[in-house]
Amino acid sequence: MTDKNQALRILDANRNRGCEALRTIEEYFRFAWDDSYLTELTKCIRHDFNTAFAASGHTLLAMRDTDGDVGTNISTTTESSRASNRDVVEAAFSRLQQSLRVIEEYGKVVSEAVECELIEQLRYRCYQLHHSFASITVGRERLKDARIYAIISGQESDEDFDKYCTEIIHSGVDVIQLRDKHLSDRDLIARGKHLRQILNTVDLPPLFIMNDRPDLAVLTGADGVHVGQDELTVAETRSIVGPDFIIGVSTHNITQVADAAR
Repeated sequence: MTDKNQALRILDANRNRGCEALRTIEEYFRFAWDDSYLTELTKCIRHDFNTAFAASGHTLLAMRDTDGDVGTNISTTTESSRASNRDVVEAAFSRLQQSLRVIEEYGKVVSEAVECELIEQLRYRCYQLHHSFASITVGRERLKDARIYAIISGQESDEDFDKYCTEIIHSGVDVIQLRDKHLSDRDLIARGKHLRQILNTVDLPPLFIMNDRPDLAVLTGADGVHVGQDELTVAETRSIVGPDFIIGVSTHNITQVADAAR
């Protein structure tokens, strides 16, 4: 078998592996998390992944030899079991990243078969998607276990705010929401950044939630943002803060809960 045919066979196997991994991840975001944003993000990556092979689909398929693949009967003990759905997704991300790297390297041998530049871009997009999954997972676990949720104002001065935040943080709260309707944007940003600095000195800091303002949540390094019924929608908020942030919504009835969940 020529170098080119060997490379095509490798590309075919890793195209399948990558596409299957993306679908596994997408289904988790869709059905386990009900997260339309991450579902759409993963779906777009999957479509772009297939686009990278648009010129060589039939060629790769012609190189497939499942019966002659010596790796089909080789497996490890960890492949046959997963402790949780999260482990399934982590394994899928691992397969995905490895497949993209393999495709990128062997694609250099048969550049006409795959868009290597697009594959490289997808690899970095998948790294970011994995980071979002890990960040959100940690946030969800911490929020699920939270028992004390403190809502604080910006106080009268920087000194008062510093003292108040330090006391609140060391009192054992799990979540701190910064809510102040009277401070200017600049002062609120300054307070938020200072709160983040204090939190960074603690081994296991409370989650930091900014009230109402997704833009200020990003600027202050908050973990999440809380919006009311009259503020931005979840989708609009998500478009500002990105996939990593926790988003909370004020709800007063079951209909509002369902709308927020969408």
